[in-house]
Amino acid sequence: MTNEQNSKTKLIADTLREEAVSGCFPSGRFPSEAQVIRRFGVARQTAVKAKYKDYAGGHLYVYDPKTGDDDTYLGDAKAKVKDLGIPVPGNSIYAMVAVEKDAPKGKVLISATSEKVTKVYGISYPDAEFFEYDGKGFKRHGKWMEKLSYPGPERSRRV
Repeated sequence: MTNEQNSKTKLIADTLREEAVSGCFPSGRFPSEAQVIRRFGVARQTAVKAKYKDYAGGHLYVYDPKTGDDDTYLGDAKAKVKDLGIPVPGNSIYAMVAVEKDAPKGKVLISATSEKVTKVYGISYPDAEFFEYDGKGFKRHGKWMEKLSYPGPERSRRV
């Protein structure tokens, strides 16, 4: 990113943060990418990066229903989850699949019990980085897409 893009990104991020804190967004929702692009007259990449500027990153959590479902949760009690960390700093998790131990070659799971999962593969958003979790930590494999088109979570909300 050039210095000009960095300063535009910072300006947009600061403006959106101030507006969020002051309660300008209904239901706490940030404006869509298209709205940011129109309002600030910037490229899509600058708009997307601005929205993720101060975001630590999406965490990958594990919930064990064998132990968690035995407990009673009242009021503000939180479910027992294990935080495995952030696969790609500054990015959310866009898509994931789990690979089960002894699964037939080429098969992945929609849901699996945690003791049988040997690897989790995923793609981050907005940088489209491919990552894996092997039970010990995260390994980043680099960009999944070289041309970032941002067909991400906001596609259905674009105005």
